[in-house]
Amino acid sequence: MPKIKHSTALIFALMLTFFLDFVGLFMVYPIFAPLFLQTNTLLAPSSSYFTRTFVIGALSASYGLGQFFGGPLLGELSDQFGRKRILILGLAVLIIGNLLGVWALLANLLFMLFVCRFLTGIASGNASVIFAAISGLSTESHLRGIYMGYLTGAAAIGCVIAPLVGSYLSNPNLVIWFSWYTPFLFMAIIFLLNLLMIIYFYHDTGTYQRRPLKITTSFQNIIECFTFPNVRIMLIAYFLIVLSTESTFAGLPIFAVEKFKVTPNWLGHLFAYGSILAAFGSFYLNKKLSQKMTSGAIIAILGAILVLGYVFYFVTPTKNWLYLGYGFVGLTCAAIWAQLNAIIAGMVAENIQGKVLGVTQSLLSLSIIIGPTLIGIVAAAHYNFIVFLSLISGLAGWLVFLWLYFQNRTSPI
Repeated sequence: MPKIKHSTALIFALMLTFFLDFVGLFMVYPIFAPLFLQTNTLLAPSSSYFTRTFVIGALSASYGLGQFFGGPLLGELSDQFGRKRILILGLAVLIIGNLLGVWALLANLLFMLFVCRFLTGIASGNASVIFAAISGLSTESHLRGIYMGYLTGAAAIGCVIAPLVGSYLSNPNLVIWFSWYTPFLFMAIIFLLNLLMIIYFYHDTGTYQRRPLKITTSFQNIIECFTFPNVRIMLIAYFLIVLSTESTFAGLPIFAVEKFKVTPNWLGHLFAYGSILAAFGSFYLNKKLSQKMTSGAIIAILGAILVLGYVFYFVTPTKNWLYLGYGFVGLTCAAIWAQLNAIIAGMVAENIQGKVLGVTQSLLSLSIIIGPTLIGIVAAAHYNFIVFLSLISGLAGWLVFLWLYFQNRTSPI
């Protein structure tokens, strides 16, 4: 088969991988809470409520921890051995990790469930490889931004589908053999199909350079990337903005319940609405803006709308007004994420793009760990501090970006 750089099938295969990463991240939320709070399959009946909630949080943290190390590691490996080989490796680990989840839930092995989540977290670090692979499909900055938007749109759809995968495929009332393990088995099968697509459609055309690889590569890459002046500032802006969005995802349910006494179903509708807008922002709005504006100009505008969404949280008189504020967040967050990755990829040479984009993946993982942790601390003081955290971090990230943007108006940022 000829080496096709702009392959629709390849873009779809990469989007599918990214989509499945987010399904794997979010599908456990409707599973773990009832599993540990309402059953005694993995914990002793005498286990305290604190123990049960701690295990739920620790399982989420283990995924984020694996992702933190996996992003830079897989990104670095893809710069050395090629995007295709490392994508195949990551997908193979995802298959194994989800099968371990099946085993853990069938045999009631809590430790193995932690291994499952940690391994799938590491392998989900292939997002950095996917970003680098997509970036390599075009040397034109506006096309790179469009392709990145396709990825974040796939992620947004994954966030909508994930709770359905977890809740429906674990429900024996629908199919008699469905159980807690079924979503993990389903994901293993889909990842296998995804692996076959990558093997068939992806033809690596890049030039890669072998470098010494150490166990501390992840930390070294983060430190090294922060030595590049403009890249360092962009990474700071990126971290603050994704911290604001992850804080919203974790904190908005608490805010809405405390202030408006909303139901879980109402929250589900709110988050589905935001995810649909995020998909629209990534697939359509981001594409249209990328055809007319630079990535920097897009972030400058959408960042203002994002911050405005956080401000609206404070002034909502009724629960339904949250649709306005969260709608602004959903519409802009995925497109901003795509454009920030496009800018960061364009600021470095091709042979270290995987490394740098791996660092952005680690910063995203840190925000997944730090954001909910901070929410848990500030929520005890007052529910308004929850949205205040999102506002402050989002505003700070946007202002840092604007400072760099106006300092480099002559460059194609």
